[in-house]
Amino acid sequence: MPIEQSISLILGTVTIAVLSIFIVLFIIRYTKMQNRLFLEKQALKQALLEAEVEIRDQTLADLSRELHDNFGQILTLAKINLSMLPNQDTPENQEKLSNSIELVGQLINDMSKLSTELSQTDKQFSIKELIKRDIKRTNASGYLHIESDLGFNNHDLNKSTAILIYRIFQEILNNTLKHANAKNAFLKIAVGNRIFHMEYSDDGRGFDKTKTLSNQNKGLKNIRHRCHILGAELYIGNHQSTKGALIKLQLPLE
Repeated sequence: MPIEQSISLILGTVTIAVLSIFIVLFIIRYTKMQNRLFLEKQALKQALLEAEVEIRDQTLADLSRELHDNFGQILTLAKINLSMLPNQDTPENQEKLSNSIELVGQLINDMSKLSTELSQTDKQFSIKELIKRDIKRTNASGYLHIESDLGFNNHDLNKSTAILIYRIFQEILNNTLKHANAKNAFLKIAVGNRIFHMEYSDDGRGFDKTKTLSNQNKGLKNIRHRCHILGAELYIGNHQSTKGALIKLQLPLE
């Protein structure tokens, strides 16, 4: 066989081998990429499922508390009024009966409000109303006062994003109530140029940087995890003026 043919044969064999290696490496990389995307989608689904379960559990806990504290008391008063009615028909009996009817009417109205709230949580998921509700309850407790500026609409976020954002807000609020020893807090949420912004600050003791960076705080760890799933930028630190906590979140919207 002439030398030229041998060289051509060797070059052809090398070329085919290189192309084969390239194709194999491409297939391996593509497969790894597909597997990673699949795992990320599964992680997102799992996080959303856990968040929905947590919200549902909290809603049921709130419902149980309302039933015990409010409805139970109203029904007890109605029962006492009715049990005190003697057999004869007197103006006093009529007044007690009227009071009982009014109490039962109040119970029906309260149940209707709860039903509406549950319906919004389960079907429509109004994140803005849920945040307002949590702020109102916190302010009513007298333990922490939150000022808010909610400059966004529910339709700015899809349901999946809204669920995770709401859970992040709840983690921030719970962290403040448990650890911050704060008296005042401020929450600002806005959407501009298809970017979601959330900023939260308080006048508490602030964050210990060593614990913040080491992920010892479970609440902060959950916040970071959910921001990672969303693809959101997160800043956790202390406010320059109040020395309290400062948390910023920025998320590009689709």
